[in-house]
Amino acid sequence: MITFKPVVNYRRRDGTYAVRIRVTFRRQHRYLATTITAYPQQLTRSLRLKDPALIAAAEGLVRDLREVVSQLNPFTLEGKTVDWVVAWIRQQYRRMEFRLDFFEFAERWLEGKKPQTAENYRSALRAFSRFIGRGSIDINDIDRPLLASFLRDAPVVRGGAGANARYLSLLSAIFSAARSFYNDGDQIRIPRTPFDGLDLRKPPAQGQDALPVEVIQKIIDARPESRKQAVALATFVVSFGTMGANHADLYDARSFRGDTWKYNRQKTRDRRADHAKVLVEIDPRLRYHLSILQEGGGEWWLPAIHRQETCNGSYRQLSQYLYEWEEAEGLPHFTIGATRHSWATIARSIGVEKATVDEGLAHVGDFRVADIYAERDWRRINDANRRVLDLFSWEGCGA
Repeated sequence: MITFKPVVNYRRRDGTYAVRIRVTFRRQHRYLATTITAYPQQLTRSLRLKDPALIAAAEGLVRDLREVVSQLNPFTLEGKTVDWVVAWIRQQYRRMEFRLDFFEFAERWLEGKKPQTAENYRSALRAFSRFIGRGSIDINDIDRPLLASFLRDAPVVRGGAGANARYLSLLSAIFSAARSFYNDGDQIRIPRTPFDGLDLRKPPAQGQDALPVEVIQKIIDARPESRKQAVALATFVVSFGTMGANHADLYDARSFRGDTWKYNRQKTRDRRADHAKVLVEIDPRLRYHLSILQEGGGEWWLPAIHRQETCNGSYRQLSQYLYEWEEAEGLPHFTIGATRHSWATIARSIGVEKATVDEGLAHVGDFRVADIYAERDWRRINDANRRVLDLFSWEGCGA
């Protein structure tokens, strides 16, 4: 049990007395300084406080200290000493004095990050701001009950089930960055880690499970009357036919000559020694679907998916048109992101080695030194892609 008691046992040179708080734990004592000063006439002969105002001030400090240590539970105190308790109390008071607007720090931290990365974090910040009802919050006010409530109760506008868990993972990264920046050696300005203990595991992506061959064939054969749905379906087919290329990479692809699209996958290029280079041969069987996406010309390879100013906006819009077609056809919901899972699953089912699948998808992978310097066998990788496309009928696609 931790106890506190105001004591006067130190006389200054000017004749006044310092009032301190004695901290007792496991029969050991330490003292916390206060700003309360007592004059001789305010004390008894045994140096006890007798002035009502001083007594009230000292008792107020004791109440505050009791409230602070009420956060500690018996398990936390196991094996601890009175010195640890005093250090912990001082840390709590330093934390309470430190102020930092979480949203302002987040904006500073996001400067210089890739636009797509920054937008993902800002989506999480906007969701959190809507939940708390304001655009600022002191970092010390972010505690576990608030985060647990956000995880459980915050309405999901976009992203489906699990979106709040994804948002909290991003908010946790911002919080950790603030702790790393402001906690320097013994200067622990942000001691708490309120995200610990929350289940922030990334939930399974909704609508991104691998599709059966029959459903993909239905997409290839589809000729919807709606131009918007045709663009969405063509985007799916081209993504699938280019070894599950991400929408972000298709969106940013510039026009090129020849029949080989060379790009560096955005998601993993900063985490691989080869910058996630991909050389994918454009199969002639994709000609019809490419023609839908290439109407309009210009600097972009696939201008039809640039109806929105941002990649996220384009993806959401195409997903909506794809969803409308799925509803009309009576199919379960899936997104354009299902192309990667579908390509990988089908490739493995026909005997393509896992390493080849990883290379085609430009995953982070476990690459050795030889892989860093040796050019990959793109003929082998593209041959695997042709084997996947051979499973489908491309009648009427211009091949």
